Amino acid sequence: MMSRKKPILTVWAVTTAISALNASKLQCCGAYIPGFAPKMFEEDELAKLKVNAMTSQTTLYPIDYYSAPFCQPLKKKMDHENLGEFLSGDRIMNSPYVLNVLKSSHCEQTCIVDFDKSDNKAKITNFIKRGYYINWLVDNLPPTVYIEKDDTQQIVGSRGFPIGYGDDENGYIIYNHANILIDYHEVEGEDKNPSPLPHATVRTFRIVRFSIALLSIKHNFEHSPANSGPPAIIIDPIPSCKPGKIGRPFTDYSMAKSVGPQPISGEVLFTYDVHWKKSLISYSYRWDVYLYQSEYGSSGVHWGSITSSLIVIFFLFFTIATILVRSLKKDFQKYNSVQ
Repeated sequence: MMSRKKPILTVWAVTTAISALNASKLQCCGAYIPGFAPKMFEEDELAKLKVNAMTSQTTLYPIDYYSAPFCQPLKKKMDHENLGEFLSGDRIMNSPYVLNVLKSSHCEQTCIVDFDKSDNKAKITNFIKRGYYINWLVDNLPPTVYIEKDDTQQIVGSRGFPIGYGDDENGYIIYNHANILIDYHEVEGEDKNPSPLPHATVRTFRIVRFSIALLSIKHNFEHSPANSGPPAIIIDPIPSCKPGKIGRPFTDYSMAKSVGPQPISGEVLFTYDVHWKKSLISYSYRWDVYLYQSEYGSSGVHWGSITSSLIVIFFLFFTIATILVRSLKKDFQKYNSVQ
């Protein structure tokens, strides 16, 4: 009997030790959501921008991000950070976007997509028609997305962002430029890797907000020679895309408007800006902004899902009722025949 209890006691001891270790981590680093431990970054460290499956409030069926003709990394791979992401069915993968901590960049080129090739145009327009949204993540944060127009700036929310817009009459436009804004908070008194030198510390930072401003820019370009850096040479570029210019401004709506939007046809150049901005918001409050969502980004009522569920419930109810009635009739017949 004693030999059978030893494995149980061993498991209990290991579990207790792990719980104590987690508790000590909580005391030193502050409270955090299970599976989402605060991550500290050093300057110039890579902050991964990940892509999740595309979702739609119309079809309610998620689709793999790279099933659409988007820019891809050299080697695609799943990039889950914890077991919860895997069990929830998220299809999180790496991306070709490069975000180095505190290193802002202007008009970085991602790739060129030929929408006249194969069925690329049909695929992307079909996704727009069916209301599919793109889902990006940085440090487990979804982006707050802005779409600027002539007189307004629309806040999409944090439930993804549209691929483009348009209709069959006027044609479809794609958002081929993203202004990526990362708000960071410098961690005081905590070093990720303490410096071996005396009186020297390593500055560490935490990401507290992730925002994107979507733009459609019709870049006029030609292909770069093979193995010569960026995939394209932009002809008559907008101010943010002029190479070698010191103090280049970040891309804004006025620049995009000067060259016009990018239709979904021919070869399209995808670009992005990265802007790092210091923030006074601490890590524990970084989710507060997601409590306020615009109507454009709200999920609304899934009437199709509710209707389908009710149909299934009524079908099962009448099926079970029919079986019970038949069984009762047989029982009554047997009872009457005995009498």
